Amino acid sequence: MQMDSNIDIERDHLLDYLSQYSLAISEKHRLERRLSQIRWDMTHLHGRRLQDVTMGRAGRDKREGGGTALVIKADEIERRIIEQTSAACDALLCIFDIMDYLPILSIERTVLEMRYIDLYPWALISKKVEISRSRLFDYHNAGIDLLRLVPEISIKVARYIGGT
Repeated sequence: MQMDSNIDIERDHLLDYLSQYSLAISEKHRLERRLSQIRWDMTHLHGRRLQDVTMGRAGRDKREGGGTALVIKADEIERRIIEQTSAACDALLCIFDIMDYLPILSIERTVLEMRYIDLYPWALISKKVEISRSRLFDYHNAGIDLLRLVPEISIKVARYIGGT
């Protein structure tokens, strides 16, 4: 029973490792939506242009909030998007590296690449590979088990899990 529990934990950790690209891309898209909303707010804030909101009667900049705060927030989000793009690229390279441990033309590799690199949903993978969903999961799990047994991958996954 303890052995099965350890195997399940190893699988879960490997799945977390493989999911890092998807998570990075999701976070990047979330930040991009937020930035889009802030930019919209900056041009449509109470029906006035941003410069009308940021300048007081005496022409002084209201640094405590308003439009200036939106500009500062937009700059911060743009910086985070750049960081997230870099994190997504790093994650993608990590996933490419471990996929090289699977045979190039294997169905296991195809399924794992479509899921964790191409980010296809299960239904689309099943359609493209032309196999049933249950067989698809069999190949997925077989690929996970093959990768889980590679010592170099276990080390990478352990470092990743230890650092998150």
